[in-house]
Amino acid sequence: MKQTFLFLWIILSGFSILSCKKVTSTASENLATSHTRGVIPPTLAYTQGDYQSSRPYNLEVLYIVPSDKDTLQGYQQRLSAILLKGQEFYRSEMTRNGFIDKTFGLWTSKTDASLVQIITVTGAKTNAEYNADPDLVQADVNQYYINHPSSSPSTTHTLIIMPKYLDTDKRAFYGLAPKCFAVDYLDFDVAHAGEAGAGGVKFAKYYGGLMHELGHGLNLPHTHETASEHALLGTNLMGTGNTTLSLTPTFINLAGCVILDNCPVFANTTGGTYYNSYTATLQSLSGKLENDTLYVSGTFSSTLPVSAVNVIQDDDARSDTYYAVAWSVKPTQNNFSVKMAVSDLDITASPDFRQGNFHLLVQLALTNGNRKTITAAAYSFVNELPVLPTTFNFINTGNYQIATALNTSNVLNVRYGYTADGTPVELHPGTTNSQRWNFESLGAGVFRLHPLNVPAFASSMEANAGGTADGTTVVIRANANVSQQKWTISPTTDGYYILRPGNSSEKAVDLTGGSAADRTPLIINSISGGGSQKWRLIPII
Repeated sequence: MKQTFLFLWIILSGFSILSCKKVTSTASENLATSHTRGVIPPTLAYTQGDYQSSRPYNLEVLYIVPSDKDTLQGYQQRLSAILLKGQEFYRSEMTRNGFIDKTFGLWTSKTDASLVQIITVTGAKTNAEYNADPDLVQADVNQYYINHPSSSPSTTHTLIIMPKYLDTDKRAFYGLAPKCFAVDYLDFDVAHAGEAGAGGVKFAKYYGGLMHELGHGLNLPHTHETASEHALLGTNLMGTGNTTLSLTPTFINLAGCVILDNCPVFANTTGGTYYNSYTATLQSLSGKLENDTLYVSGTFSSTLPVSAVNVIQDDDARSDTYYAVAWSVKPTQNNFSVKMAVSDLDITASPDFRQGNFHLLVQLALTNGNRKTITAAAYSFVNELPVLPTTFNFINTGNYQIATALNTSNVLNVRYGYTADGTPVELHPGTTNSQRWNFESLGAGVFRLHPLNVPAFASSMEANAGGTADGTTVVIRANANVSQQKWTISPTTDGYYILRPGNSSEKAVDLTGGSAADRTPLIINSISGGGSQKWRLIPII
């Protein structure tokens, strides 16, 4: 009996990628080795009928055939070889970026490991009719999954391939997670990979396109390689690598691999929860240009764990995100800091790329497979250098813990939770209200810091009695309109903040004796730039 499945049509002329368009959203010293995971040797531990896999969740591959046509000759052998080649490409790039032996799962035959499970589905329409109503097509897509409930929507990512019988046939060729669409043609064969001439170019176009669109289907957005990455590794797959893979050096950048690592079809074991609801926001951002390097740091809050933060410089003048240049870092608690050489934006032969208006995007890679992309700030390039407006730097009002850079488990604490005026502020681990501070913005980066153990935000942190001498203690006292209770919070280039009292701008909050030990009292001292004067902000959800 034929299975009925109507292919989702987007009417195209030739080869185009519909998801490849600009989306506006609601690695220098950033080492890939910081993401390295333990190795889980693959075993063929999972079975599904006549097929087996080393992974519990696998890419589902559908081959849609019009009702008046047959499959293309040798499609299963040809496409199996192409998919296995792509699987190894993804594996090698994940491993290079520190995610050992991670790649997307495929079901392969128990009797012939070179054959991938490709589900052949006869569509309800003729070849010509596949230019018809997409609403009817989507209804049949939904019906297919109703008829196959074992394809769990929480873990399934689907590659849908349709044959081209003539070059003039119009086919969908795009990706939008969790599905992607690609094309087969009679001579689509790995034998043409790297081949000189038209055959090799055509293979690269369709093979690179398939792997690029598969990337979209596996949650990847467009990003471009940095100039230094291009010199070392070639072209990023999720940039313009859709036409270079198999012809010239092509790779997947770290910003892509950190997202793939959380995708269910890359999981080595069962037990994960995927694509459940969450809330995530950017709580603070700071940027500074120094020695032709842009330093950006910030804090975020999220109801689910975040495994990585991608920072993307996106040129407003371009209508797509192929040239959105990405860096990736692993966060420390809820903080991130990235160092971006301005010269790494020299990604085209055009000398005028570093000019005009840009947006900074901050992308959170959540462990449940989701990614949250936040348009963080607008800025411009003048004379090929970024000019950051005052709005680039911000700290949201709200509740935070304040941890010392010397030992981030020790946070600012009101001693013993007392509420009396003059109670010292010290270091102490924990999460009680005496270790949580409400940031009340007074504008221009100036804040009152209210301890949450005092009701109604009635007290503030202050330089004791307005003292300005080195060694003046830091205490809490009832709110008053005095400068010693107004704190300027300034970012450093390494992701921390300095807290300066309003009554003495050349001083900063410091640790007595530079010690990060439990119960160390806080004082103010002349600014030194040392670690005992650097603080990490940890948003409280």
